[in-house]
Amino acid sequence: MTPGEIALQVLIVGLSVPGLYLSSLTTGDPRLMFGYGLMLASQPLWILATVHGRQPGMLLIALFYSGYWTQTFLNHLGVQ
Repeated sequence: MTPGEIALQVLIVGLSVPGLYLSSLTTGDPRLMFGYGLMLASQPLWILATVHGRQPGMLLIALFYSGYWTQTFLNHLGVQ
């Protein structure tokens, strides 16, 4: 792995793991928004990694999750 690939993987884990934890908290917890934001911020990295790795199936899933986290983030903000 190149240093750039390692950095990409570290960023993916560094955003996704706390994002998943925070987004799984109970409704009404103010930290939910940070979890949704972290997950949304990690999506371009997931897409980049799957494109770089030439994984079209994973790319489709990453695009789906990007839409999901965008919708979840906007719903939390009250945007319909």
